[in-house]
Amino acid sequence: MSISFHKLVGAGNDFIFINENQLSNIPDLSLFAAKICNRNFGVGADGLVVIKGVSTEGNHSHFSWEFFNNDGSFAEMCGNAARCAVVYSKIVNGSETCIFETAIGIINGQVTPEGSTVTWEISNPVLEKKSITLDYNKSFDGWYIDTGVPHFVILDEPQGSTNGRDCLNIQTHPEFGKRNTNVTLLTRKSSQAHPTKSFERGVREFTLACGTGVIAASAVLKELTGENQHSLQAPGGKLSVEFHDEKTVSLTGPAELTFIGTF
Repeated sequence: MSISFHKLVGAGNDFIFINENQLSNIPDLSLFAAKICNRNFGVGADGLVVIKGVSTEGNHSHFSWEFFNNDGSFAEMCGNAARCAVVYSKIVNGSETCIFETAIGIINGQVTPEGSTVTWEISNPVLEKKSITLDYNKSFDGWYIDTGVPHFVILDEPQGSTNGRDCLNIQTHPEFGKRNTNVTLLTRKSSQAHPTKSFERGVREFTLACGTGVIAASAVLKELTGENQHSLQAPGGKLSVEFHDEKTVSLTGPAELTFIGTF
């Protein structure tokens, strides 16, 4: 059986997009996601997006998605994949704007000259300060926030002092329960884009960009500065975040098709 797919990348965060019609004979999408996302034996990606129920009206499209991490686990939301979905919709449906449904609610998307922009409502994100101590006596102070998926944001950590082993242990710390958490490192800059990177659930390593992590980092900056707009530099590219009100946030940045293939 052959399955056609599109591969897209948003600021270095890469995803495989497949229409649900291609997967009618796949009994377990979680196992399939882990297989196709494997970088040695599959196509390779940070996640799989299954597109469902597409309809178009003029220059606008509607659909829903299911998102799976690299390891096959389900994720409620992914900001960079959402921007890639906007570009995917333009490629496949010819639509400049779209509305699509995710596990956290409705996302509005638009392809703009500045990049692809997605806007969604998050339920009054509340920042909670937490202090985590690991078994090997390293402690980390941070901000916990849910931007569709949970993030523990560590602010201004000394360069390299928080490594992958630390992040994995923070991620699975009992403080965060069965849901676990992503870990986002944020450095404040006075006149530049703020450097940030995220250690993601379902990938279990630092990725080149994380859209929800960038929004979590921006929420911390908003709390500290009162400003609603922020520019952040992920390893894979620059992203912009704007809080429009207490609930609505937009994420803007690059997203593009890399190739179309058959698996």
